[in-house]
Amino acid sequence: MEERHWLDVKLKLNHDKHDKVELARDVASFANDGGVYVIGVLEDKPTGKLTLVPTRLAGLAETVEQILHQCCDPPLFVQPTVINCGS
Repeated sequence: MEERHWLDVKLKLNHDKHDKVELARDVASFANDGGVYVIGVLEDKPTGKLTLVPTRLAGLAETVEQILHQCCDPPLFVQPTVINCGS
């Protein structure tokens, strides 16, 4: 699997202003046709291999929603889903 126009993966959610704007821009690109934004994925760019990595979930969904409400007008709706990586 590789990133596509409907799939974006990130290793972690950073909290600086640039990364918040990038998150909002990435998720807003899914607004018309839908898409999946996955946090907790290590991407090996040369091989295209994606690996799920354990990620702290406490407060993550709320943080994403808060960023999208602050950076997007109108605010975007997201549906958080936990993916079990077996760790």
